[in-house]
Amino acid sequence: MLQVGAMAEVVVRDGADVEAYLRDAIMSVGEIGLIGLTAIESERFRTVAVEPGNRRVSLIEGGLLLGRDGWRATVVGLTAVLEQLAELAVYAFVKRGSSRWNAKAGDSLAADWPPSPLSCAVHRRGGL
Repeated sequence: MLQVGAMAEVVVRDGADVEAYLRDAIMSVGEIGLIGLTAIESERFRTVAVEPGNRRVSLIEGGLLLGRDGWRATVVGLTAVLEQLAELAVYAFVKRGSSRWNAKAGDSLAADWPPSPLSCAVHRRGGL
């Protein structure tokens, strides 16, 4: 499935030129917008999210397979991709998350961080 900006996701059929879809999507959003391309299998999905304006790419994998021992192979696979692209990347990491949407939007790190009473300004100042 391909999602461009706020438009609804569309199904990309087998045999389609996925690279052409992505090129066209990147050209259509320009510097503002988010593109998500998702492959869905029976026990997992894989999504690549591209935000051209921020020069950000997220590779996301999830589903039932990861709930078992599948996460180990995912970490190895994503780490290998990052190693192959290391010369092109300024910053990269692999992390476990809970929200595909947050990962696509680029704010999953804060969303998955354990809550802390010290993160609230009221607690730090001794108020309330």
